[in-house]
Amino acid sequence: MSAPPAGSAHVVWCVRSQGPDDAIPLDLVTKAPRPLPTDGDLALSNSFGFGGHNAVLALRRTVQVR
Repeated sequence: MSAPPAGSAHVVWCVRSQGPDDAIPLDLVTKAPRPLPTDGDLALSNSFGFGGHNAVLALRRTVQVR
């Protein structure tokens, strides 16, 4: 198993995911990478900790409908 090269436009899947909780509406990327959407503003934050504790947060700007 390997991750896409740096600078590629794909979201890497959640490795060893136990499955999503239906009560929490998250859009998890599972089983295979997915191309990033090209519309809208996107931000990605990687956090690396000691002992293999890592987290990635992907944020996208949305339009508020009034």
